[in-house]
Amino acid sequence: MIAIALVVLAGAVAFAALRWLPGADWVYRSPRLGIAAWYAAVATVILSLVSAAAEAIVPMRTGVPAICTAVLWCVQAMGGAHGAEARVMANLVTVCIGVVVLVAAARVVRGGRAMTAQRRRHRDMVTLAGRRHAGLRLTLIDHPHPAAYVLPGHASRYVVTTGAVQHLSRAELTAVLAHERAHADGRHQLLLDTLGLLSLMAPRASMLRTAHAQVMRLVEIRADEVAAARHPRIDLARALVTMATPHAGPAGVPVGLVAGDGGDTAERLGRLLHPPRRLPLALVAGLTVAIAALPVVPLVMAAACRWYPALSSCVWSI
Repeated sequence: MIAIALVVLAGAVAFAALRWLPGADWVYRSPRLGIAAWYAAVATVILSLVSAAAEAIVPMRTGVPAICTAVLWCVQAMGGAHGAEARVMANLVTVCIGVVVLVAAARVVRGGRAMTAQRRRHRDMVTLAGRRHAGLRLTLIDHPHPAAYVLPGHASRYVVTTGAVQHLSRAELTAVLAHERAHADGRHQLLLDTLGLLSLMAPRASMLRTAHAQVMRLVEIRADEVAAARHPRIDLARALVTMATPHAGPAGVPVGLVAGDGGDTAERLGRLLHPPRRLPLALVAGLTVAIAALPVVPLVMAAACRWYPALSSCVWSI
């Protein structure tokens, strides 16, 4: 019964996240909470499904974690301890799980290696073709389109095109660089890469695709928020318009990297020119507690059957 409840929980959280988070006003007003909410929802779904699978394989023994009991039961069954039918079932389950894990791991490894190789090639290209701009502490590359982005790594590198230097004023360029530094300081690329790799494991999971797209939107809003706290909003807005305006040639920003003109341009402009009111502290506190508690729910539900079997039996028999 607890396994069914965990699956229902996973479905309910996924449905609620897809239904309400993209258009929630508090997410727009507090992008940091929005990013945390998406991650909490994804973690809750994954933990619920994993716990449900462990619960469904075999009943738990008091004081022994479900996954340990499941593995022990499978090993014993494969040795014939639970009869011929259980042995066949254990072998089939082991093979199926092995295939699923290998396919998922292969997708993640292949995608991770391709992403790393692409970024390494681009970093090498920037090193060879770019030139250091001592005054602004960035790397300048020749390209007509105004663009700016940060190359992730052990030492983040800020890359700006000659088109940006040509078309943006000094104040606008400084605001754009503050936006990019906010990306680096907030580890925004890592947040996006994590969801991207999870999406490779389950390419048909609409929640993971939506979470990746929404977090990509929210990290841009958050970076704008940080930059606007240090520089005039109008400078960043003007720079955004300039970078979003078509110029000669493509933008030249590597796919998957956070850039100065990323996200929803119209939404970002509206937020810069008409900033929303801050959330009340009481609401922020309540949302923070709820977001932090959400991934704990499936763990508590799974533990309830193990640590409090009488209570669990009473609850599910009602």
